[in-house]
Amino acid sequence: MSETVEVPRRYGRSVLVAGLRGIGRAWLPLLIVVVINAIAQALLVTIGAVPGIDGIAILWALVSLVVIVCMYAVVAAAALESVDGKVSWAAVGGRVRSYWLLFVVWTAVVAVGVFLGLLLYTLPGILIAALTVFIPVAAMDGQRDAFADNFAAIKARPGRWLITVLIMGAIVGFAWLFAALSGFFVGGWLGPLLVWLVFGVLVAWFTCAWAALFRSTPRGLGTNGPVS
Repeated sequence: MSETVEVPRRYGRSVLVAGLRGIGRAWLPLLIVVVINAIAQALLVTIGAVPGIDGIAILWALVSLVVIVCMYAVVAAAALESVDGKVSWAAVGGRVRSYWLLFVVWTAVVAVGVFLGLLLYTLPGILIAALTVFIPVAAMDGQRDAFADNFAAIKARPGRWLITVLIMGAIVGFAWLFAALSGFFVGGWLGPLLVWLVFGVLVAWFTCAWAALFRSTPRGLGTNGPVS
């Protein structure tokens, strides 16, 4: 598709406001998966903290990872659907069934890249995360070369991408502080539950925002719908 194609903006003055609009259109599937994930993660943290079962910590970590990936897949699908209007379970389910493998592969690539960057130093990890924000969305949109689509989207809207990344970074910083304070002052299962609820809401918000911005680029015009 030609990069010179004029693409209508799917956001107003703020990409983050468009993300909130997306949450409103997809509130039911987003609410369900965010709450389920938060409950599951809180239970896994509580179970993992019980003395005598440290030997299966890897199992709990794998279960936690699977739950997170499932939540993120639903969130990404709902975010893409929310750009065009009210979201139905059928549309979300169809998109997840169509592109779940592509999504998992590309999301794993991003996660490994961010992890390796963080091993070097905090800044490289953050930079890799910022430079790959569109990859999971593009993958859930059925784009096989999500890496190229990611950078094409950044190139198409560099100013909006940069501003949104900076604002999201500040929000994540406050969320990190909240998580630290919750871990210190709130004991038992309630602390992890609150942290994961906040995390889930932020993931849903940010993903809806990136989906709106992606749809505002030539690579994100939405030619790939769920396979029936």
